[in-house]
Amino acid sequence: MRAAAILREAWRDIVTGTTRIATFALAFGVLVTGVAAADQLTVRRLVDEADQYRASGASIVTITAEGRVRGDACEALGRLPGVRAAGALRQEDDGLRLSALPQSPLTLYTVTPHLPDVLSAASDGNGLVLSADAASAAGRGARDPVDTVEGASRIAGVYDYPEDGRRVGFGYAALDVSAASELYDECWVDAWPLHERIDALLLTAVQPSADADADVQLSRVNTTLGTTFDGATAFSGRLTADAWLVALCGSLVIGYVSVRVRRVALASALHTRVPRRSLAAILALETCSWVAPIAIVVVSATVVFAAIGPTADRGTTVLLTLRVLAPSVAAAVVGAAAAFVATRERHLFRYVKDR
Repeated sequence: MRAAAILREAWRDIVTGTTRIATFALAFGVLVTGVAAADQLTVRRLVDEADQYRASGASIVTITAEGRVRGDACEALGRLPGVRAAGALRQEDDGLRLSALPQSPLTLYTVTPHLPDVLSAASDGNGLVLSADAASAAGRGARDPVDTVEGASRIAGVYDYPEDGRRVGFGYAALDVSAASELYDECWVDAWPLHERIDALLLTAVQPSADADADVQLSRVNTTLGTTFDGATAFSGRLTADAWLVALCGSLVIGYVSVRVRRVALASALHTRVPRRSLAAILALETCSWVAPIAIVVVSATVVFAAIGPTADRGTTVLLTLRVLAPSVAAAVVGAAAAFVATRERHLFRYVKDR
């Protein structure tokens, strides 16, 4: 058959309902969309859990060694790959009294220059850094002047410190930035993803001591969500990790059935000497008529879903869908081809009897 005749025949089968395009498109669409959506939602939940873990301060690792933490060594940890920020601190015995709130002293910490970065404070480094509650109580904001009992100063920045289970003592406090060359009591490091060697690296910021009983403690700013978060293991072990196999097998069956139900007509066409190659071309076009629209819809929906998610995850979101869609499309075509290969002209009368 000529190409034009093949196209005409395929079009006629589609518009007359011979191919049952709506039925197989619906079955294929429900299968592929359901599997892809389940996997996408599972991955999105894991991403949300990771964001919540970081936002709660659980990714901030701390080490405490009173008077033995080298500020410069602690700050140097901030230059390691995967470390967002690092800084040292020590609490002063006397708090900070604001002139506007003389009866409510703030907890005062002397910190190294990058400790405010660990707390995600928007600071220009010129003055005191206040917690949001302290700044609100003083009626001041970032870049405003502020009077203290010791003299005039300036608010260099403000940080949020919600009561979500994180360590207490910083919700109503002030940070006074000092030189990194001093000794401090603690070193804080915000690392993500959590590095298995971060605890050992933190020990390098502690000055050696001859006192064997010197107390050195490792902890987290917030331990309510656990001390570890293995996102890679959670991703690879998710229930939907192998769901694409379900979509592949299901698509194979749908493709096979879409041709198998027409075996009488196909055997009849072969009996009337229609070339098998022409019939294969017609069936390929008809299979694409219900596979291609579904593939376009699924990809379009994924692009929209990725657009409303984190920017960094958009590429991964599309790849996860293609991981389900690509083998499913191939399986549907292979299933249809397998059914056609299994159709024989000499079985025509058996097909008619079994119909």
